[in-house]
Order: sequence, then C-alpha cells, then structure tokens
Amino acid sequence: MQKKQIKKKDILPELSRKLAILDKIFDIRRSRLAASLGIELDTYTRYTITARTPSLEILATLAVQYNLSLDWLILDRGPTYFKDTADPPDGSIPGNPQP
Repeated sequence: MQKKQIKKKDILPELSRKLAILDKIFDIRRSRLAASLGIELDTYTRYTITARTPSLEILATLAVQYNLSLDWLILDRGPTYFKDTADPPDGSIPGNPQP
C-alpha cells in the first residue's frame, strides 16, 4: 500500500489560517506572539498570509509555549491542545470542535 506524500502546498493555507487567529485565541498582541517566538512581526505576518513558511523550530516553539498539538497545527487532525495540562483559555478554537 502506497501512502500519500504530504506536500507543503496542501498544508500551508490551513496552517496560515491557524497562525492568523492565535493572537485572538490567546488574547495577546501579534507583536508579543512574534517576540515570544524570537521573530519579527513582519515575519509572523508573512506566515499568516502564506508568503513564508515557518520553520520546524518555530512550529515546535509555538507548540511548546502555547500547549498546541503539532498534529492539529500542521496536519489538522487530533485535539488542538495537549490533554495533560490546563484547559485552553476559552475552551476551543473556532472551526475545531472539541470532543
């Protein structure tokens, strides 16, 4: 059985959409969010409009700092948050129903 290869063009639009709403979900200025990742605001903004692809290091840092699942963030599957920590700030992310 041959498995489908995942291509950047298939995941980038959804990843960008999620990055574009994180500041609202966590009630944090986008500039602070970018600073917490060690990047410029312009770079983060480019991630949100698919003009640039975040590195694995940026995605991993985002996942650790904000308790996000990389499966959800990159592949749009599984829970948004890790189950072994506190509840998310508002309980859910728009467009991603919680079990």
